[in-house]
Amino acid sequence: MNKRSVMIVVVLILLISLLTACQTALKVEHKVAIDRGTDVIEQDTEPTIEKTALSKSNIMLKTEDGIDIGATYYKPLVEAPKAAILLHMLNKDRFTWEPFAERLQEEGYAVLAVDLRGHGESINQGRWQEFNEMDFNSMVNDAKVAKKYLEKQTDARDYAMIGASIGANVALNYAAADDDIDAVVLLSPGEDYRGISVIGAVNMYGERPLLIAASREDDYAYKSSNKLSLLAEKPTFRKFQDAGHGTDMLAKIPGLDSLILTWLDENI
Repeated sequence: MNKRSVMIVVVLILLISLLTACQTALKVEHKVAIDRGTDVIEQDTEPTIEKTALSKSNIMLKTEDGIDIGATYYKPLVEAPKAAILLHMLNKDRFTWEPFAERLQEEGYAVLAVDLRGHGESINQGRWQEFNEMDFNSMVNDAKVAKKYLEKQTDARDYAMIGASIGANVALNYAAADDDIDAVVLLSPGEDYRGISVIGAVNMYGERPLLIAASREDDYAYKSSNKLSLLAEKPTFRKFQDAGHGTDMLAKIPGLDSLILTWLDENI
C-alpha cells in the first residue's frame, strides 16, 4: 500500500471516530452527572412536574332544604383517596380548618370544609345569632350535602367526619344516620350545644371508631367528652391541659394534627 492509500485510510478512520463521538454526545446530552461520594452516576434529566400549590376551589352547595352553603374543596392528590368533611365551631368559618385541611390533602384525602348555615358565606337563612334549636339541628343537612358532593367528585370508599365544638355535635349526629361514615373525630364536643344533643347519636353510632379530644380546663366540653367516651362502643379519648377549645387546640397542641392522622390511618 502506497503512502497516499495509507493517508486515505487514516483520514477515514478519523472521520468514523468523529461521527461516533458526535452520536454518543447526542445520546447523553439529556443526562447529568450526580456526584455521590467517589462515584459519578448518570441520571436522566427528562422534564419533571413541578410541585405546585395544593389544588383547592371555593364552591357553593345547596342543601335539600334550600340553604346555600359555602365550602372549600381540597382536591385529592392521589387516584384512590379517602375523604374527610370538616365542620367548624360556632361563630367561626371553614377557613379555621385550612392548615389541617391542607395536611389531610397532603396525606391523600379529598377534603371538604363547609361554612355551616348562619356562618361565613352560608347566611341566606340568616345569621346563627337569629337561629332557634330547629335551625341549629338542621345543620345536619349541611353535612349531608357535603357528603353528596364528595361522592360525586371522587370514588372514595372511606369517609371521616371531623368537627369542632358545635361542629362536632353536628358531625356525630350526621354520622349516626349514615353508615358510610367510617370514623368520626370530635374536638371539644358538648353534651348539648344549642339544642344539638349527642347522647342519642353516640348510641346510634354503634361500633364505629370515635376519637374525642378535649382540654381539662374547658369544663363543659371536657365533662361531655368524658361522658361520651363512656357511652361509645369504640372510643379513644385524648385529654389535654390548657389547650383551649375546638380547632384552637390544633394550634396549641404540637402534633395534634399528626395524632389525628395516625388515628385515622389506623381506623379507616
